[in-house]
Amino acid sequence: SSSSSSSSSSNSSTTVWTPQAYGWLGFFYQLTGVCGSLITGLIVDRYQNHTTMARALLIGALVSFGGFGVTVRFSNQQEWLVFLTLMGTGYCLASSSTLGYELGASIAYPANEAVMGSLLQFVTNVLAFPCVTIGGWLHASFSFLAFEWAYLALALIILFSIPTKSRRPSDEIF
Repeated sequence: SSSSSSSSSSNSSTTVWTPQAYGWLGFFYQLTGVCGSLITGLIVDRYQNHTTMARALLIGALVSFGGFGVTVRFSNQQEWLVFLTLMGTGYCLASSSTLGYELGASIAYPANEAVMGSLLQFVTNVLAFPCVTIGGWLHASFSFLAFEWAYLALALIILFSIPTKSRRPSDEIF
């Protein structure tokens, strides 16, 4: 059974996604996010290079999310591309979010890590509010994807602009 169905118009074909297909998209997005966070944690624990990994994940998210937008917009018959690009986005976004908390705590050392984690979570939620609000207005258009891509680009610019050297003594990095 296919996850979507095709309907033909006079000039082009359009894929109509079923509720079941949306469910599978969400499932695989979350699954790759969980796996990505675990794999990223192992890599960062081994090499202790939080900043490089965070930058790589945000670049990966930009590429994956951009690819998702292009695939949804221009490759309606390529379901596997939609799944693949959304899974790449899930992997990179979930991992960068998890890694961001650790990076923030290491930059803000000797501040209490619980307080830093709470503050970063608060800022994340405050910054997510405009995305959700604007996303509600733009949900059915390519503009929403462009807005989200710009948001990711801004996060990457900020990450390249701030000093990200860990302030933790080397014996406390684990």
